[in-house]
Amino acid sequence: MPKHGTAYELGQYNEVLVAVTRALPAALGGTDPRSIIAGLQNRGEALGSALHGAIIQVATTEEAALP
Repeated sequence: MPKHGTAYELGQYNEVLVAVTRALPAALGGTDPRSIIAGLQNRGEALGSALHGAIIQVATTEEAALP
């Protein structure tokens, strides 16, 4: 059974979702979206793993750069 988060956790997930959504146009610039969609079919777990790694890398790099 899936674990349901608290409203606080869901709000935090929403903040991450907003940041990822805002980054998509730059991340996909110059790419045919149809090829991306075809490549992602049935690859949710791989995509989740890749996103996790990328988000952690960017977040910790940014965190280290803060005063």
